[in-house]
Amino acid sequence: PPGTGKTATAEALAYELGRPIIVADYAKIQNCYVGVTEKNIVRIFQEAQRKKAERFWDEADAMLYDRDDASQNWEVRDVNVILQEIERFEGVCILATNRRRNLDKALARRISMQVEFPRPQTAAERLRIWQAILPAKLPRASDVDLELLAHEDLSGGEIKNVLLNAARFAAARGEAEAKLTFVDFDQAVRWELRVRQERHKPIGFE
Repeated sequence: PPGTGKTATAEALAYELGRPIIVADYAKIQNCYVGVTEKNIVRIFQEAQRKKAERFWDEADAMLYDRDDASQNWEVRDVNVILQEIERFEGVCILATNRRRNLDKALARRISMQVEFPRPQTAAERLRIWQAILPAKLPRASDVDLELLAHEDLSGGEIKNVLLNAARFAAARGEAEAKLTFVDFDQAVRWELRVRQERHKPIGFE
């Protein structure tokens, strides 16, 4: 699911391996001219190989979708080239997706490890995220209760959003040394839950 730490894990792995990370930029890969997209795919894998970099494909389903669902020949060719390059690549290649079912079936045999990232299930898990994500120097009031905040059903990405919005609410008060209060966090939590609810509403008319 979104916000569960897939990108953060890819970045952490690159850091632990002491390697640079090259993230696939679909805007620079895809091209309207025949054959150029395939050349771009080959080029970025060669670049990663040359730099001994970790190759990271976020939202991998955007280009590695199931070829059975393709409507154009060039779509099939693009997926073919990516699959070939993944198989040849001698470094670390990580793919992340929220839509596992949309991925091409042939990808499975080219992946040495598949990891599912569930939402945090318990308050204890969420508390660990809160403790890890809050900067030590962040000025916060004594009434901020992380254990209480951890009872809210939030993913890691949503907790990050709450922190950023709480900081904005505190800054908006215009105080010289604004401290984040529990009210700031509570307001930010309500905001994030409302955004999540809006995100899951169907688009269209009944």
